[in-house]
Amino acid sequence: MVHFDNNVLILEDNLRDFHYLPKVIHRERNHLDNLKAYMNANGISVFSLDMAIGWCDEKITSSEHRPCILSINRLNDVYEHGRILASHLRLFGELSDAFQDAISDYLEHISSYTDGTREWYRRVCTHFCLFAQHHNTDTPDGISYELVKNYHAFVSEAGTYRHYETQISNFLVYLGENHKCSTGISACMFYGKFGRVFLASDLSDNDRATLEKIKNHNASTSTADAFHASISSFRKELLAIGYDMQGSAGTVCYLNWLYVFLASADMGYCRQAADLWAKAAAGSVFDPKYIKQAYRSFGLYDDYVSKGTVFPGKYNSSNPNYYDQIPLWCREKVDRFVNDRNREGKAESTIRQNRSHISKFCLFLVSEGLESFDELTPELVKKSVLQNAGLAIGTRWSYNYGVRVFLISMEIRNELRSGFHLAVPRLCSDEEKIVTVMGQNDIDSIVAYCQNAATPLGLRDAAILKLGMNTAFRSIDVVSLKVTDIDWKNRMIRIIQSKTKVEHIHPVDVDTLNSIFLYLKEGRPKKAGCDNVFVSSKVPFGPLGTGACINAMQRAGSTVTQFHCLRRTYATDTLRAGATIAETAELLGQSDTNSVHKYTSLDSDRMKLCPLSMGEMGISLEGRYAHV
Repeated sequence: MVHFDNNVLILEDNLRDFHYLPKVIHRERNHLDNLKAYMNANGISVFSLDMAIGWCDEKITSSEHRPCILSINRLNDVYEHGRILASHLRLFGELSDAFQDAISDYLEHISSYTDGTREWYRRVCTHFCLFAQHHNTDTPDGISYELVKNYHAFVSEAGTYRHYETQISNFLVYLGENHKCSTGISACMFYGKFGRVFLASDLSDNDRATLEKIKNHNASTSTADAFHASISSFRKELLAIGYDMQGSAGTVCYLNWLYVFLASADMGYCRQAADLWAKAAAGSVFDPKYIKQAYRSFGLYDDYVSKGTVFPGKYNSSNPNYYDQIPLWCREKVDRFVNDRNREGKAESTIRQNRSHISKFCLFLVSEGLESFDELTPELVKKSVLQNAGLAIGTRWSYNYGVRVFLISMEIRNELRSGFHLAVPRLCSDEEKIVTVMGQNDIDSIVAYCQNAATPLGLRDAAILKLGMNTAFRSIDVVSLKVTDIDWKNRMIRIIQSKTKVEHIHPVDVDTLNSIFLYLKEGRPKKAGCDNVFVSSKVPFGPLGTGACINAMQRAGSTVTQFHCLRRTYATDTLRAGATIAETAELLGQSDTNSVHKYTSLDSDRMKLCPLSMGEMGISLEGRYAHV
């Protein structure tokens, strides 16, 4: 019975911690002493819940039955969990003057409510304040995020106080507005009810160290409360460009959850901290499969803050923008490098790619603990290159090139010792790729999909795929196609090719034109915000990215999803049909025939005509090895 006696002592200590009266604890002891005497008399050495309840039902009077059952359940909690669970506890005690004054002021604030409602609020707020006092907090300004998190755990375990949390959240809003506690505390209480809270203290040790570095590097940013105040105006902007109420709420919810995290860390908004939160909170606050929606929300908000509006069509990738994550000491160098490249007249796409790779390089340096480029070594440069060993050769070459020219620019300015760029190797020479074309099964699958298209998305896919198959337009030219580019009467399309900037006029068959017309009539949103033929099927109905062409091939069931493969197939089929190389180049919009020659190797019928007779060349096999 040693365990029994020890657990009874633990039970009594728990009740004292929650300020139970001595007479209640004494009654608890009497019930358990009677149970112990019963167990000794019947030779029972091990406590069990069923045995104890059976004894209570048989031996205890009706007036004492309920408190006796409660005592047994509390003892069972101690046996199983080492403490009394919240479901078998009540909060008692005398409120501090500070909490009493806060509740009185709040009840005065809601004086328009009925007496019954105000009494209900008094009980609810008292319950929370008593819990705070049990956790050594006697004033409203001492209420912490950890305290709120512990209260959520307490009421969840109790099961009977979950409906308190919304009313307590309103009480905390009042305290925050009157500067009696942090304004983020009320949001923590409200979102915690739905399991949407992830605090800075919940981070792993490594992530907590990273957050501290981010906080130090962004010490000049605004507060979490300023970030929270901007969320409502951001949502109004979303509504103004065509988002509905549900869509805008879904977008800003990630920002509201992020606000609680930032407030608990006592820091303002910055993209690095937002991305860190998203990665850490995925799986607890939201499903990991929605992490790209969180990144999208951050990207839209970044544009709103920096440019005063949002650009929904920009964010189609699940990957965060590397540039937005780098600290200020890196950003200054990157911005200056980008300005230099602009003055050199480099293409926007080249500059954007360079900035992305250099930002990734900077993030690597931050992860290695660097706080300035003065700490950079050739060994670290080499290590950053080796981290990309598993990537495609083209991606690695592009990364190395961007880092190399960035280091050269810093060497020219005497910000680095000469020769740092030599730590970045050159990877590969020119390569020749094998031409791939569509197989007949894939073509049949696409044709069948186009014939059965009926939904707005299906009609858009059909028009895109037929343009790819019957005009060989590149994906960028398909999604950039304007309504005014189509000459319906003469069945021609005129475009300025995005890749070459050369005008290209191509004849279009009736079936393809019919598919485009059907999409414009029945599939294209009526409130599209641009004059592109193909637009997004979701608000704000802006231009598409080239990924829409890949998605169309996937939905059509093609095993080949590279849209450019339709262009290669068109070129190959044209040559097989008897067209000359020059005619094929003209249909493809090429200014010369060099890029068309590679398609001739796929014309197997004509390739059979190429070999020369050995006899005609005077070459005899007679007398040679293995000749019969």
